[in-house]
Amino acid sequence: MNNDKRFIEESFPVKEVSIESAHEKKIRHGHISTLHIWWARRPLASSRATNYAALIPPPKTADEWNKKRNFIIEFSKWENSLNELIKKLASYDCLVIDELGYAEVEPVQVGLFFTLMHKRHKKKTTIITSNLGFQQWSSFLKNDHLTAALIDRLTENSHVINMRKCISLRPKFDHT
Repeated sequence: MNNDKRFIEESFPVKEVSIESAHEKKIRHGHISTLHIWWARRPLASSRATNYAALIPPPKTADEWNKKRNFIIEFSKWENSLNELIKKLASYDCLVIDELGYAEVEPVQVGLFFTLMHKRHKKKTTIITSNLGFQQWSSFLKNDHLTAALIDRLTENSHVINMRKCISLRPKFDHT
């Protein structure tokens, strides 16, 4: 039996996400749902939150639990689905992300990165450089399922250039 549980199976902020989902129904900022009256609720907030919680592993510590729980609550808020930074980065014709995996990232940043890549997928050019191979990405993204989905999306319509056997020019420039 596989013991690979997800956050949603261990803990999920149902009350908080439900409040945001109900609040989302009342928002009238040019959202598609304002074009006509729905006979049933279409809870995008709870869909975003439950999809994310189904992808991430359960927390190992109380601090990690609080961070993931708070992120899910914030992620379910309507105003955060329209994050200004994500909208700005998603609009660039060409976005270069240099040295992916170089720095440690928080779960919130992983979620935002996945959202950004989703918004740019098959629409805009994205160049990503990394010293890590795809098999090492889950070590810094800390989520095997999200990493697999991200790599699948990134490689579906792309050119991967492996420069493993290239010789660095740095030693040649250091002597001048």
